[in-house]
Amino acid sequence: MRKILGWACVIALAQGAVGLVHVLAGWADGFGVVQRIGFRGTDELSVSLGLLLLAVTAMAALRGRGSG
Repeated sequence: MRKILGWACVIALAQGAVGLVHVLAGWADGFGVVQRIGFRGTDELSVSLGLLLLAVTAMAALRGRGSG
């Protein structure tokens, strides 16, 4: 279960990063989930930041739990 959550964190981190690159640099069209769902403008930026925050927080929680 921890491996699945770890991979989900990696995917969320990558999708958040792609979303930020799309919003700030204007490229990587259609690659990320955030762009395909249809968020526009500031919503896309906040969703991408939220994905990054969620991924980092979940990774920290997974690392902090130890082997339990």
